[in-house]
Amino acid sequence: MRSLWASALVSYVRCFSSGRRTRLETSIYIHLPGDPVGTHQYFKDTRDKHIAHPVNAFEDVRVGIAIGESGEAIGVGHLASLRICDSVEGVSQLGTLSSVAMQHVLNIIKPLEEAILDRAKSSPDQLTSLKQLCIQPQGGGDAARTPRAMHG
Repeated sequence: MRSLWASALVSYVRCFSSGRRTRLETSIYIHLPGDPVGTHQYFKDTRDKHIAHPVNAFEDVRVGIAIGESGEAIGVGHLASLRICDSVEGVSQLGTLSSVAMQHVLNIIKPLEEAILDRAKSSPDQLTSLKQLCIQPQGGGDAARTPRAMHG
């Protein structure tokens, strides 16, 4: 369960992060009731401070001394707590924010796809000169360390 929750948070927050890709802005949530931007920030903070770089109370360990009946130290004990995932309500809220983000992206993509298709239909003779589209992961460990090339 924890790995699924961590993966969901990392994937969600990644859409709003700066870097090589176009990112989403939290303004896509302004039409939602309540505090969707605050909820988004909560999930981002959870991802940043609990999943990626655990530095908050969601993970904690306490060490203590076990004391025998006569008051002497007889051992060392520890208590550990680790947050597995959010509540059912929190999971639902992340699902709602993710759905709104996905719909926003689809609304951007649709006219772009239509423009590409119109261009392809208007130049059918150029279609045969296009390279076949394929993705082939290459490079092993080096590929994991190397930034992906930009395609234009």
